[in-house]
Amino acid sequence: TMGMQFLPYAMQLFNSMAACLDFVRSYETQMKRLTISAPVTCWDFGPLSKTILNFCQHTPDMLLDLLRNDSASTYRSLVANVVDLGVVYTTPLNPDVEYVPYFQEELYLVASPKMHLPPQGDFLYEGGKPPLIRPSYGVVAAQLVEESLYMLPSRITSDHPSLYLDLVKSGMGIGLLQSTIIEEELKNGTLEMIDCTYNTHPILYKNYLAYFKRKKQMLAPLIDSLLEK
Repeated sequence: TMGMQFLPYAMQLFNSMAACLDFVRSYETQMKRLTISAPVTCWDFGPLSKTILNFCQHTPDMLLDLLRNDSASTYRSLVANVVDLGVVYTTPLNPDVEYVPYFQEELYLVASPKMHLPPQGDFLYEGGKPPLIRPSYGVVAAQLVEESLYMLPSRITSDHPSLYLDLVKSGMGIGLLQSTIIEEELKNGTLEMIDCTYNTHPILYKNYLAYFKRKKQMLAPLIDSLLEK
């Protein structure tokens, strides 16, 4: 029959695939593999990308999986042993997980000069409030909006920091942005700090490196690289 005639070819194909998979597995076991997860703002604006690039250049025998997840998802993946090292904003109590302070940044209220906001001091609590573009990409920022900035009118919400930044720069509304994101914009004059009481005591975004304590020795070179000033 046709099936019996095809069987030798199928067996040959199966054996070739098995040999190919064995080769890939043996190759990967000779190389170290690490999976790193961090929020999008850490990859796009923080020191993480530059440090990882340097680490890649100095460890050519390392297999790296670089993932973009929010802080909560990163932690869940870490606990599920899907991620080896994560950057998180919160430190849930877990005796098996080590948290190392990585870097911190402040959340500031900023606006485009196009909005022509006059110095108003505590304008957030007076009439004529400017619109706020609501950030939904970070737990801290979203929580701050719900608790403290809820009185500001809002019609636009963004869950991506780069788009959020562009919206604020275009003058669509004021924004709540991390210092690492606005640093260059303030220097270039495309954004300006809003004169309000909140900006005198901004909320801190604290970033931590999170990993299982049993993996500390394996992760030591990477962690040292990340913490290097």
